[in-house]
Amino acid sequence: MAIIYSYPAVSGTPLGTDILIGTTTAVVDGKKSNQTKNFTVQQLADFVNNGKSFVDPAGADFYIPVFNQAGEKITSSIMYQDSSPSNGVAGTKITVGGKLDVTGTTDLKENSILGTTAANTVDLKGTTTLFGPVKDATGAAGGTNKFLLSNVNGYLEWSTYNSGLVYKGTWDANTNSPTLASGIGNNGDFYIVSVAGTTTLDGISDWNIGDWAVFTDQGASAEWEKIDNTSVLDGSGTANAIPLWSDSNTLTDSGLSQTGGTITSTQNIYPSGDNTLDLGSTTYSWKDFYLDGKLYVDGTFGTANQVLAVDGTATSPVWVTDPWASSINVTNGTIAKGGSTASTVVDSIMTEAASTITVTGNLSVTGTLADSSGDVGTAGQILSSTASGTDWIAAPTTGVATLATGNANTIVIGGTAADPTVGTVTGDPTANSGNNLATGTDITTYVTGLGVNDLSAATADYSMGSNKITSVTDPVSAQDAATKNYVDNNIISGALVFKGSYDATTNSPNLDTTSNIAVTQGWTYVVTVAGDFFSAADPVEVGDLIIAKQDIPVNDATNNIDYWTVVNKNIDVATATVAGIVSVPTTGGIAVSGTGEITLANTLTTAVYNPAAVTVDANGHISSVAAGANADVYTLEAGVKAASSVPLNLDASGSATDYTVNLTEGSGILLTRNSSSEITIEATGGGGGNRKKDTFTTTAGQASSGNFTLTQTPAGLDDVFVYVSGVYQSAGSFTLSTNVIGFGANVIPQGTIVEAVTFY
Repeated sequence: MAIIYSYPAVSGTPLGTDILIGTTTAVVDGKKSNQTKNFTVQQLADFVNNGKSFVDPAGADFYIPVFNQAGEKITSSIMYQDSSPSNGVAGTKITVGGKLDVTGTTDLKENSILGTTAANTVDLKGTTTLFGPVKDATGAAGGTNKFLLSNVNGYLEWSTYNSGLVYKGTWDANTNSPTLASGIGNNGDFYIVSVAGTTTLDGISDWNIGDWAVFTDQGASAEWEKIDNTSVLDGSGTANAIPLWSDSNTLTDSGLSQTGGTITSTQNIYPSGDNTLDLGSTTYSWKDFYLDGKLYVDGTFGTANQVLAVDGTATSPVWVTDPWASSINVTNGTIAKGGSTASTVVDSIMTEAASTITVTGNLSVTGTLADSSGDVGTAGQILSSTASGTDWIAAPTTGVATLATGNANTIVIGGTAADPTVGTVTGDPTANSGNNLATGTDITTYVTGLGVNDLSAATADYSMGSNKITSVTDPVSAQDAATKNYVDNNIISGALVFKGSYDATTNSPNLDTTSNIAVTQGWTYVVTVAGDFFSAADPVEVGDLIIAKQDIPVNDATNNIDYWTVVNKNIDVATATVAGIVSVPTTGGIAVSGTGEITLANTLTTAVYNPAAVTVDANGHISSVAAGANADVYTLEAGVKAASSVPLNLDASGSATDYTVNLTEGSGILLTRNSSSEITIEATGGGGGNRKKDTFTTTAGQASSGNFTLTQTPAGLDDVFVYVSGVYQSAGSFTLSTNVIGFGANVIPQGTIVEAVTFY
């Protein structure tokens, strides 16, 4: 078959007799024949002109065609082009005579107007791409961080965009620093008032510390507004003073103050009305009442010699004249008694001073009289004075009747029977014979002159009263008492004698020396503080015993470690890092022989175990393993990643089945096959990984610097979310340096809560 484009093209206008090749769809025997036929150009023209053409005769000039009649013809649509190339003039615009519905992507690349009035409706139901600037109802193009916001008339206007409220720092409302102006600002910017003032912003001039100045931009309405956050009241006060409202928002000192548990008033205290309130109650009463002034009762206070009293008719105390005011006449310190009449009181003959009662007249006791112990005594006893009081005692015999005086060495009683005396002793008491009686120094002289041999043999144990027997000779016979010198030189020498503790750090007592040491063989010390003994090569530990191997005289220059024996040196209870004594349990299959050998009982036999039936006893030991078939060895390799999965291939060396396990990426998880033996698993996207929340209550230092240090380091500004007083801060309102966020000059006031959530 010939190639169509190989034929030469017709020059000029085609003739009506020109023949075209085509396919007829005429029905032959009930079927479309689809036979190849030829047609003349005139036949086609006639087909078009007799109304059977593709073009509907109802079409109009300059209208864009549309298919009708089951898609077999084209006619005029509702879209009109103001001109046609057939007129020799290119079209300048297309007019849609009805509603234009755009259901797909529309590119408007020239100046375009959709509709002519507000009544016209334009529906954009598909994706619409705007490649050029967009103007609002006022004809203004949007700038940086602007968004379209409807005004009160429903028209769109460009407004400043901010992500929520943006803290800009503190504001001095007195000096207007930084300078703020009415109607000028960015939507969402806010300042916290640090100094109260009356600067006017959009009609607001009442600014107190803690108030927020917030700028709102709603197109035609852009102004500063106040959030009244005043939490610090105006006014000033004094420490411990209870405050008083001087007006609706100002506090000052009241007349009350509190120090500890005491409330003090500098002013009078009145009830809310006369005779309306009680001081105390039957349930709660005041403890003490101090009065330095007049006591008024029912508006009056008492005069001289008046007292408060309640009679049978009165409902409250009243001032009355004291009936005793003129009937008491006593002296200070004198015990009073009733006077000549029943209504008088006068002095008695008894006075009291320094806990002593003095009676200036006779004392008559008609009842019992007790001594210091409360005893009233018995018949015939007398009251006798003791060192600390009085006591009832038996009456003594009245004097001495007779006494013989024929012997010169007898006691001579003189005086009277009521007051006898003892005369001088005339005998010699030291003669130790006769009937001589000695007293005083004579007895002392006699006794001190006696020797031990003059005394009788002891009949019981003899106590020295914590004193020593001195100047004793060393023993000779078997029953002689031993002296300390004899024991030290003949018994203890060479034996172990515990002398106390030893501090190896400070060498106390002084043992590690060549001077001023006098140690006897056998002297033993226990180490209480570890350290070096003579050198670093001779360390001692707590609990070690140091024993002298020989006598070491003073200034022995050869004193060294060889003079000593160290017992239990460097042996302690073993730890995870220090060798020492261990305790081995003898349960759970562990055995310890008589020679200290430790063994573990064998309960398993040599075999191939696959699969293995393992038996574990109560001590956690494997007691048996059941032998299985010959073991297969599996080789684990990571296959090539396909889509979001990395296959893990288990290749059996024997006849066992090979397996493949797919490791599939989840949400926010990325799998990377580095090699057949290495796979990296890492988080992707902003939602992956871990997060850490830091909460700061702004300190004075943070308030001055504007910097806050995070406990985790984010990758960038997009990985940290910051809130000031619960208000989210856009990423452009703060800086990030490693793990420090900074607000720069926009200082956060002290005490403000700042929260930061870091993803890492």
